[in-house]
Amino acid sequence: MKRISAATLFMLFLLCFSTIKAEIYKQIRLPYSDTSMVMELLKSGVEPINVKEGDYIDYAVTPREQAIVDRLGLTYTVIHDDMTAFYQSRFPTGTLMGGYYTFPEMVAMMDSFHTNYPTICSQKTSIATTENGRALWVFTPESHWGAR
Repeated sequence: MKRISAATLFMLFLLCFSTIKAEIYKQIRLPYSDTSMVMELLKSGVEPINVKEGDYIDYAVTPREQAIVDRLGLTYTVIHDDMTAFYQSRFPTGTLMGGYYTFPEMVAMMDSFHTNYPTICSQKTSIATTENGRALWVFTPESHWGAR
């Protein structure tokens, strides 16, 4: 029986996950004409991100969602071809998400709070799951917080 080294497994892991790409979201703007169009998009899973009543409705769409808008025959204007690139361009070089933390960074930060301050902060606990399948984490002050 052959043994697989940890380095080989690590390289295989990197190879598998290096091909995964994040979806590119576009910001599109549709004229605010009638609410039936909005309801049709909502039924298809496409939700607005900004509305100026009587003027326009903005959507952040993946290629799949843009295809839904196209299939419905709706007229729109592309505001940003790549929303991530647009927002990253507005902040200093080297910062991710404009200086805000990503979800994995926030989870790691919550873990570090408990690790660094176990007498004050509980371990994180999931109280629900988001529509995207991510855990909704919370943590609480320990019951003996402040006790000496």
